[in-house]
Amino acid sequence: MQLQAVLLVRGRLTFFALALAACTTPAPPPDAVMDDGGLDAAVVRDVGTDTNPDSSIPYPSGDPLSWPVDQPGPFHVGYRNFAFDYVPQGQTEMRHSVLHLWYPTLASAGTHPRYGGIYVDPAALTDAPLAASPWPDHQFPLEVHSHGWRAFGGSSWVILDNFVSHGWVVAAPEHTGSLLGVFDDPRPIAHYYERSLDITTTIDLVRDLGASDPLHGLVHTDRVFMTGHSFGVHTVWATTGGTFDVPTIMSTFTPSGAWTDAELAVFGAGVADPRVVAAVPIAGTVDQSFFGAHGHESVHLPLMLLTGTMDSVDGATELVHVSPPVDFRWVSIEGACHNSFAVAGSCAAGAPDADVAHMANAYILSFARVQLLHDTDALATGIVAGTHVVDARATFHAGHP
Repeated sequence: MQLQAVLLVRGRLTFFALALAACTTPAPPPDAVMDDGGLDAAVVRDVGTDTNPDSSIPYPSGDPLSWPVDQPGPFHVGYRNFAFDYVPQGQTEMRHSVLHLWYPTLASAGTHPRYGGIYVDPAALTDAPLAASPWPDHQFPLEVHSHGWRAFGGSSWVILDNFVSHGWVVAAPEHTGSLLGVFDDPRPIAHYYERSLDITTTIDLVRDLGASDPLHGLVHTDRVFMTGHSFGVHTVWATTGGTFDVPTIMSTFTPSGAWTDAELAVFGAGVADPRVVAAVPIAGTVDQSFFGAHGHESVHLPLMLLTGTMDSVDGATELVHVSPPVDFRWVSIEGACHNSFAVAGSCAAGAPDADVAHMANAYILSFARVQLLHDTDALATGIVAGTHVVDARATFHAGHP
């Protein structure tokens, strides 16, 4: 039965005041700025329920695990969002944010969301009706994503949309205080654990979607796959079980003493979420000023790092540092820069965005299917093992757990 999309609303957000001059934020591609077809994804809207679902493409056939991991899946991409708030551990004030949701749809026309008030996602359709699950148990696997510093929930939309095309639901919170137009500088110490609490809250929110929601009871939230880009890599390590080194934090964080006992207690207890069972950190490394020299060793689930040769992230050093004992491997993509994995059109030189996306998507989706869904497909397992070469510009390095 065709399911319908509902936009949940718990408040409204103020338009982000964009600060594009900062060196860490790439200038928007001209077509994104000029395109008036996008609908600002930062604005939470009450649009009601679509009573006439659009089924303009045929329902995909076959087992989703038979769909080639190195090609886009057959579904189109639906998108919606809603506001949420909660009081983080170690804090007394409410934290306000927005949850972004992407899901499979059969619709082929509609308005595209505009992320961060600037970037139009040409593949996603705002408030499109939900397609029925293609999986044998009639539920959807879940991927959660943590965006980078001064970014936005949909900043890696090419990666997120690809999951959806293969029959997944994807959820990403806006990390308040780390957004493109509204950010805290210097970063409060709580940022370094609140991001993981945002991810945990995100999984909880998807799990607890109300009975009137089309996704109610249809998403697996007990076993979840995670990705994180840039500062989101810190979120990955913390969420997957990295142990914080509190003495190191106290001796290295600046300004010195800018913390409370309650915040240090959160670091001491950790912010791991055991529902995350595998993850891909992208364009980032373990922050030893928070995890110390050995905090990563408490991560006991499989990880795969993606980096680009035009970025400063040293994947080779990271591989040596964490593996062993962490179950870890690394993929280096020639010609990819830091934001090749985030904002399309942000790299002036190097490999074309489409080529980087093809390589990254093949590795990330293969890893997710093998680790989360126990996929035995020869192509997926070959990519994860490094025996199948996706592209000559992508180099696979096996770890030694």
